[in-house]
Amino acid sequence: MTRTEHTADGPVSLLITGGGAKVIILASPDTARAYVESDADDLKISSRGDLLEIKIPRTSSTSTVVQTGGRTTVVQSGRGGVTILGDLDGDVVIGNVGRQVNVFRSGGIVSQVSGGAELEITVHVPDGSSLDADVRGGDIITSGVLTSVGASTDSGDIQLDQVSGRATVRTGSGDVAIAGVNIAEVRTGSGDINIEEVARKATLRAGSGDIVVRSTAQSCQVNASTGSGNITSYGRGIDLDASTGSGRVRQRS
Repeated sequence: MTRTEHTADGPVSLLITGGGAKVIILASPDTARAYVESDADDLKISSRGDLLEIKIPRTSSTSTVVQTGGRTTVVQSGRGGVTILGDLDGDVVIGNVGRQVNVFRSGGIVSQVSGGAELEITVHVPDGSSLDADVRGGDIITSGVLTSVGASTDSGDIQLDQVSGRATVRTGSGDVAIAGVNIAEVRTGSGDINIEEVARKATLRAGSGDIVVRSTAQSCQVNASTGSGNITSYGRGIDLDASTGSGRVRQRS
């Protein structure tokens, strides 16, 4: 585990971009100077002023071609895991074992591909820092109070603790959970959205998944839609504008 410190004390503007990784942000009043912990030795970390920037290399992947029933399927593996590109048919079954994919025929294993362990990055920051993360895949998790959050991942869950300002969140496939936020803009292609407390305004979009939003504020605007799933709001002060292609809309005090 390597540790890299920021060049100055105080809150930082944290910028994370690049390949897939599990990103954990721990904000605490006990942290005077931000620092990064990771097992990866190829991260690019730079500091200038209050900006702390982390670039995750887009690790190359290896591919194996599997011929089944006249179809060609590519089984792709890399440090971020294993991806099946295409459909398998006939008597072939895919079995996932951790980061390993076994491709079976009735006569046994035809091909086997192993992906590397998931990269994990932990960043310790002072309370009052901000986050802007845009990664290829993996979960994004925060703990403590951040002033603002921009979080985007192609595939993975996003879990935010407290955001005193605006949170703008997008995941191609994954659940989104926010413990507390002032203004939220959330979009997931496939997954549930759960906002435990929103103070002023929330715009929530799910291609497929349930949406639950809560507010104890006297006045709060919520616009929510899902292609398939239920929408439920809790709070007397919520002005709810909601639509679902297949599901129910429920507003509770």
